[in-house]
Amino acid sequence: MGSHIASIGIHSRKELQHYLKIGLEMAAGSEHVDADTGTSYWLPNSSAGLWVHVDAACFVPTHQAQSSIKFRPIHWIENDDHCPYCAMLGIEVLNHEETVLYPLPVTFGNTAKARQEIVLGDSVELAITAFVESGQSWKNIAAFEAEQEAGNLIGPGWVFPFGPYSALDSQRTNSPRAALYGVVETLSHHRNSVTGHQYRSAQLQCGPYQYSSVMADDTLPELAVGHVVYVECWMCVAN
Repeated sequence: MGSHIASIGIHSRKELQHYLKIGLEMAAGSEHVDADTGTSYWLPNSSAGLWVHVDAACFVPTHQAQSSIKFRPIHWIENDDHCPYCAMLGIEVLNHEETVLYPLPVTFGNTAKARQEIVLGDSVELAITAFVESGQSWKNIAAFEAEQEAGNLIGPGWVFPFGPYSALDSQRTNSPRAALYGVVETLSHHRNSVTGHQYRSAQLQCGPYQYSSVMADDTLPELAVGHVVYVECWMCVAN
């Protein structure tokens, strides 16, 4: 299983420290100051980036998403370590008629900033990126169906919330994770200019929505447009 930080081309603690050093040296003017939680810096790298929350000794990776998801924010879920930037937002994903499809836990690049902007209970459309940590792929729907047991109804379009919404007590944690079944609509290649590592972004059709996703090059290396995928992801809004 990979890590969500590897999904944007950062593969080790040493590379992360190098990224932070270079980014913070060039970060003047990109800070966000919160009266309660301190100063944060946005360190961009093409479509990817890191929010660095220096006073909380915390960093959060983000990536630009190509599509938005309509949802209703329900409540904030605090982090086990009481880090203000690792809190999650519990949301209800809505269809276009505002019927609830499923719950989902998400985090933000800058949670302090999101708390100022998000109004609980009011539907909103925001871009959510799925940072793929592991998964499986099939060349097409026929190949996927050939491996399924008779009567199986689970497949492209299904979303399984993990973290605090996991159906299994043993897997219920305070982490913004979910599993997506989808079809790859587009696939693009990127390079982290600081580490030099390649990574990919893919648009996954999951029911009525396309989820933007990113993954390390060695995660599902055979992936191509048209493939059916099952991916387990860390979910983040790039604010």
